[in-house]
Parts: sequence; C-alpha cells; structure tokens
Amino acid sequence: MYNVQRRLCKMDTRTHGKCCFLGWNMKNIVTLALITAFFILMLSGCLKGNNREMSTSAVMMDTVINVTLYGGGDRNVLNGCIALCEKYDKIFSRTREDSELYRVNAELSQSGKAYASEELCTLIQNAVNIGDLSDGAFDITIGAVSSLWDFTATEPRLPADKNIKDALGKVSYLNVSVADNRITAKKGTMLDLGAIAKGYVADRLKDYLISNGVSHAIINLGGNVLCVGGNADGELFHIGIRKPFSQYDEISAILEIDDQSAVTSGAYERYFILDGITYHHILDPKTGYPAASDIQSVTIISKQSELGDALSTTCFVLGLDKAVKLIESMEGVYAMFIDDKGGIISSNGFEEAVNVSFR
Repeated sequence: MYNVQRRLCKMDTRTHGKCCFLGWNMKNIVTLALITAFFILMLSGCLKGNNREMSTSAVMMDTVINVTLYGGGDRNVLNGCIALCEKYDKIFSRTREDSELYRVNAELSQSGKAYASEELCTLIQNAVNIGDLSDGAFDITIGAVSSLWDFTATEPRLPADKNIKDALGKVSYLNVSVADNRITAKKGTMLDLGAIAKGYVADRLKDYLISNGVSHAIINLGGNVLCVGGNADGELFHIGIRKPFSQYDEISAILEIDDQSAVTSGAYERYFILDGITYHHILDPKTGYPAASDIQSVTIISKQSELGDALSTTCFVLGLDKAVKLIESMEGVYAMFIDDKGGIISSNGFEEAVNVSFR
C-alpha cells in the first residue's frame, strides 16, 4: 500500500544548496524569464574549491530552459545545448509552422500518411507505447482537441461543446502506426507531443553533455529536471516541489537526487478561471475537457526524463488510485502526489529511492 503524508505546507523562500523549483506557472514565464530565470529555476549556492559553475538560459519550447554545468564542459558546450533545443523545437513543435511535426500533421490531415525523420518516428512510437501502457490515458492524438483550447489568452473562452465532440472523433492513439519512417493515421489526426517531447530533449541533452566530458550538471526544461551525476562537491541536487496554486513560491517538499530525472505536472501550471471554474491544461482524451482528477500535482522520479514526462501527465489523467497502481507496477519508477486536499502521497519505495523532506 502506498504511503500517505498529511502535512501543512509552510512558506520557505530560502535556497537549499543547488535547488530547482518545479512547477513554475507558465503564465509568468514570458514577462519574467529574461529577468529572473536563475532566481526561479536555478537557485544555486557557491561551489567549493576550484569547481566552476557555468549556466545558460533561453526561452524556447514554450518554456524557460536552463542548463548549469558544475564539472567539465565550457561555454561552447552550453551553446551546443541551446542549439540542440532549437533543433528539437523545429522537429517536435505542434504550433511552429516551420517544424517537422507541423508538416506531418498537415499531411495526416489530408491523406492520413506522412514520412518523417527517425527521431520523430521514434518519439511517436514511444508515445503510442505509453498509450498502450495507460489504456489510452496518454494519447498523442489529442492535438485535434488541444488546438481548440487557449490557456494563455487574455480573455479566455471555452471551446464550443460541438467542436470538442467533433474533435474527439479524431482522437485515438490506436489509429497511429509507424513503420519504416512512415506514419499512418486516420485522416484529420493531429499529433501533439507536448507531454513527452521535453523529456526526450532532456535525455538527449544529457547524452550530449556526457559525450563532451561533463560529469556534473543539471538540466531544467520548465518542470523537467534531469541530473548528470550529483553536484561537484559530492552532494545531491535539491529539487523543490512547488505547492499547488501557491502565490509566493511556497514548496511542499524538497527532493534530493543525483543522476535521475524529476518531472512534475500539475493543474496549476497553465490554467484560467471562468465563471468561478478553474480550467487547467491537462486534457482528458476521453472527454476533451481538463481531466477531472483528484490529483493537483504529480512528480515522477525515473532514470529517463522522457518516461517521467509521459507518466506525469498519464498519472494526472488516471487519478490517484490507478496512477499509484501503474507506478508500482514499474521497476525503477517512483512518484509523489499532492491530492486535491493538499495531502502528500508517495508510491512504495519513493522515500527509500529519494531523500525527501516535507515542508
């Protein structure tokens, strides 16, 4: 049986060693990214001895990205990280008109067939596999529905119910197949890789850093954190999990990890309130509306960020009981949930695999 921790979350604005805060509200990124990215995403202490700390940030892939090196590498390596993010944005973006996915979606809409690069095909196939694993709670064909919603509009509106119902007729990952760099799907299918692509990119960044002699680093792609080793002082990285809907960067827990991924998804990341009802960005593929979940936040710990990225969304849609069962059926994957009453629930083995302190 999973562990239940009921704790009040108090405000804590201090830094905790090398500390990242997961779950930053996307609505604040555009105005604050260039000014305060380090303070929000990468609050770092000083390294001992001769270790050098170098960091780079950019606004890309609809988020703030930050890569900090603590051992090995140089400014050229950091520039290479930004170049990689740009490369993958031009492959995986659903909305960017010069992206490969944008072209593929246009071709699938017309003919149900499209050719694609090996990396795009690989990610699509991996996403289909997660669809099987989750019994459709994770579904990359949600694009026909997600394109109807705008969670950042100044004056948000609900999509027409008829439009959502029509779009749902194009949603089923079972209609997608990949073979020999060829994608086939039902006509009108629109793929949306937003719930898995950042994890894939984080994994590729880690591969790139290691291949360039980096032994200690942390990659933060707006809620997707991936560690390369620990920090250069032999300590674990500290990851702060934001209290849902808090206004003052309150944190619910601090996780200490090394060489692992921590990915958080929550109802508070992108949302709008209309007529007293909160509409968040995590859509249920079965209804086309924000998932009616008893989870406010889920954090997945795993070796691969791609898997953690997909599972964080999956678990939110599944709801607490099914999510815990899914996580506990998987080896080397752990989860911490914050439920709709503010309680903290962890899967079996979580507190043994991750040093955690609750606030």
